[in-house]
Amino acid sequence: MKVNIGNYTNWIGPYQIAEFLLSPLLWFKPKRKSKIERALAEEEDPHDELCHAFGNWLSTNKDGSDSWLTKVCRWNHVHKHRTMEIRIDEWDTWGMDSTLGLIILPMLKQLKATKHGSPFVDVEDVPEHLRFSSHEEFSTQQVFDFYKTEEGLHPDLHDQWDWIMDEMIWTFEQITDEDNDSQFHTGEADYWNLPVDKEGNALGPAVPWLSKDKVKAPYYQMVEGPNHTAKYDRAGHEKHQNRINNGLRLFGKYYRSEEHTSELQSH
Repeated sequence: MKVNIGNYTNWIGPYQIAEFLLSPLLWFKPKRKSKIERALAEEEDPHDELCHAFGNWLSTNKDGSDSWLTKVCRWNHVHKHRTMEIRIDEWDTWGMDSTLGLIILPMLKQLKATKHGSPFVDVEDVPEHLRFSSHEEFSTQQVFDFYKTEEGLHPDLHDQWDWIMDEMIWTFEQITDEDNDSQFHTGEADYWNLPVDKEGNALGPAVPWLSKDKVKAPYYQMVEGPNHTAKYDRAGHEKHQNRINNGLRLFGKYYRSEEHTSELQSH
């Protein structure tokens, strides 16, 4: 597999060109105040005003119509495309769940580290200690009103989304770990062959699996040998698998929510 996806295309218009052309002027001026400093002092940035005026002049004609530069910028933006090169090899679909997991896992980890907000989640999807209402029937507006405080949204709203992200990350860690099921198997297997008839009656002694001394019989039954110590934790494995299935359910349910947490649109 080869995946090469480039950055999103950015709009480059008259105002961006104006700022680029005027940026050398800043080299010959004293250090500019930061936006925070100007906001506190309620001052306008002369450079910003100049860029805006120059950009406005570049973007429109005297009659208010789009300038030739604006039309060129618009044409260029429409015909620019994001780089996308994706090649799938035959073996990539032999175990497509683990193949996709190798891509999804690092993306989820990066999203959690760089997210800019948290979506609303259903309270039944998080543990009891992260639920703020025991009411069985609730609407989105009721939940929104409940989360709102005088300082903004309830801070633990982000804890809910972090918990869900942790579950999704844990799920794909298990999927991409080819040896994750071994924790439920202990001991050593020692299986022998027991010759039996079609009713299951023994026709001779059991012998090791690869032994050449086994009695000829129409059927052989696999039985535990004297050195068999293998144990399988079925209950633990089922609990483990149920958590994986729930993580996949959460991933599907909140798949589109992950788009918004990567944007600067925090709740």
